[in-house]
Amino acid sequence: MLPQEKEIRPSWIGRLMSWILRAGEIPHHVAFIMDGNRRFARRSGEAPIHGHKQGFSKLAEVLSWCEMLEIPEVTVYAFSADNFKRPQAEVDGLMSLAREKFHQLLSEQAKLKEKGVRIRMIGEIDLLPSDVRQPAAELEQKTRDNKTYTLNICIAYTSRLECVNAAKKLLAASESSKGLAIDEQLVSKSMYLSSPPQLLIRTSGEARLSDFLLFQCQKAQICFVKPFWPDFSLYDFLGCLLKYQKVDPRSSYEEPLSAKQESYLRKLEESRAKQLQSYLK
Repeated sequence: MLPQEKEIRPSWIGRLMSWILRAGEIPHHVAFIMDGNRRFARRSGEAPIHGHKQGFSKLAEVLSWCEMLEIPEVTVYAFSADNFKRPQAEVDGLMSLAREKFHQLLSEQAKLKEKGVRIRMIGEIDLLPSDVRQPAAELEQKTRDNKTYTLNICIAYTSRLECVNAAKKLLAASESSKGLAIDEQLVSKSMYLSSPPQLLIRTSGEARLSDFLLFQCQKAQICFVKPFWPDFSLYDFLGCLLKYQKVDPRSSYEEPLSAKQESYLRKLEESRAKQLQSYLK
């Protein structure tokens, strides 16, 4: 899904297993809590940033598996807003890494377009340093017309902040637009991420959601696995997909939105586009 310096090809056994799994239902949206990078680094006697670099490399590999399985949407928890409370040296290292990777992806726009990869930033983007916020916004703007795959990067994100942000916008809209029906579906579509994952995977053995997509994952199959994120393997991933296939599919029928609700969501999207544009100046 992301451009690679060297093509990542799973073993023939992995390809065979993925082919067999594709005979069953494959989720069209998978989310990952990429946990365990710091513990991975500590285990090797390295600084935390080493684990985060390895974690990014693993993300590229995992996205290649999703592409192989034709999973069109992936959401990853890259950086919690709460992580700004970590030691400043670690935060600075993470922001530097994010800036480097965003610029790298910007230099590979042609490949992203060829693969049809759209990248969206999910979270409180204004909390990011300007030299990270600018390439992040540019990356979203430059890939917005790509249609085959969507990669949602949750950065400076928590579910609580997302819900507060949606509530503020809905409150303002209800005061200015009489007759706007605020129901569960409109609240859902007012979130930064309105597409609910069918499968959520967390690595490192931790069995908690850490304020990630709490509203969106109400019907998701949740899979907790023991390996740290850099150690996460194709077989771990296929095991999670197999567990997903054992669960009865859940209906996702939605009532049609009213004209006023559609109008509100269009204005919300326009406001988002203007916000991103302001970061590019």
